[in-house]
Amino acid sequence: MRAGKVALLVVGIILLLISLVPFLAGIGLMFADKALKGPDGFYSTPSINIKQDSFAIVTEPAHIDVRGDWKWPFWLGTREPGDLLSIKVEGSSNDSSKGIFIGVAPASDLRAYLDNVAYDELTGLEIRDPSLGYTNHPGTLEPEAPATQTFWVASAHGKETQALRWAIEEGTYSFVLMNENGSRGINLSVSVGAKIPAMIPKIGTGLIVGGLVVLAVAILLLVLAVRKPRTIAEQPGPM
Repeated sequence: MRAGKVALLVVGIILLLISLVPFLAGIGLMFADKALKGPDGFYSTPSINIKQDSFAIVTEPAHIDVRGDWKWPFWLGTREPGDLLSIKVEGSSNDSSKGIFIGVAPASDLRAYLDNVAYDELTGLEIRDPSLGYTNHPGTLEPEAPATQTFWVASAHGKETQALRWAIEEGTYSFVLMNENGSRGINLSVSVGAKIPAMIPKIGTGLIVGGLVVLAVAILLLVLAVRKPRTIAEQPGPM
């Protein structure tokens, strides 16, 4: 085999292997979009049981700053943080005598509300084998019922299953889980979900198409590498 054909064969095999990466990634994204996304458009975790002897479960403060010095491409127009991500926290109380409260608030307001109140700060979450890590903050006071407070940017509460949906905003925020009446002893079942713009199917389709294009080029090079050259039949000379 000539050196040129060997080069075509090697490049064709490399492109063939490369084409599998975006193609399989695209298939995976399309599968995840169909299998994991709920009817409300959120990708959610399985339900996790939370049981702590405190007044509240609080997430670590999250600083949201999606703008910075970066500018949106002009063809996308003006975009807000909530256009990038929405978060859902859904849950219910495992104690039928109590309702659940789910809220999100500026971290500074939440710290002031829970000042000298015993609560647990969530520091870790393992999805595969659902487990949580906490840092305990001791206190001697009992908080007022959370639903009576006015600093929440979003909240949901009641004795049935409740769902808080929040399009993220610039700032520093924390989520809190409590009993609706603010009492001690948390016993809840909760799941967390996220919703991003409807781009997963588009990204998946793009990866599949890109993989197929690279695959087509690879097949073409392999055909050229293994194809035998045509022989030109001798033409009879003039009589």
